[in-house]
Amino acid sequence: MENKTMKKLLLSALFLAAPLLNSCKDTFNSLSIATTAITDFHTRYNSEDYSGIYDNADPVFQTASSREDLSTLLTGAHTKLGKITSTDRTSFNTQTYNGRTTVEIVDRSEFEHGNATERFNYKISGGKATLSGYHIELPPIPKAP
Repeated sequence: MENKTMKKLLLSALFLAAPLLNSCKDTFNSLSIATTAITDFHTRYNSEDYSGIYDNADPVFQTASSREDLSTLLTGAHTKLGKITSTDRTSFNTQTYNGRTTVEIVDRSEFEHGNATERFNYKISGGKATLSGYHIELPPIPKAP
C-alpha cells in the first residue's frame, strides 16, 4: 500500500512540475532564440519587408503600434542609414516570471551609412520569440549651414 501511495505522489509531482520544466527550457535557450529572431528581423528590414516584421510580432506590439507606424519608422531608418551590415551586442537581460520568459537585447548596429543603437524586447514561448518591443536610436540629423 505504501508503494502505491509513493507512486501516486511521484506521478502527481511530475505532473505539476511539467509546465515548470517546459518554461525552464525557454529560459535556458531564450538568448539564442531571441538572437535568431533578431537575425530574421534584420533580414526582413534589409529586404524592406516591414509587414513581415509586423505580422510576426506579438499581439501586445501590434496593439501598441500600427502597421503604418512601424513601416514609417523603419522606412525612415532605411532611407537614412541603408541596410544593416553588422551588430555588436552591448547588453541583454533574460527574465522568467510566472512561467513567462522575456528577453531584452541592446545591439550597437552598423548600417551602410551610419550606426544606431537597437533595443529589442521579445516574449519567448514554446521555443519561439515574438517581438514585443523595438526602439532604434538614430544619430542626429546634421543641421543645414
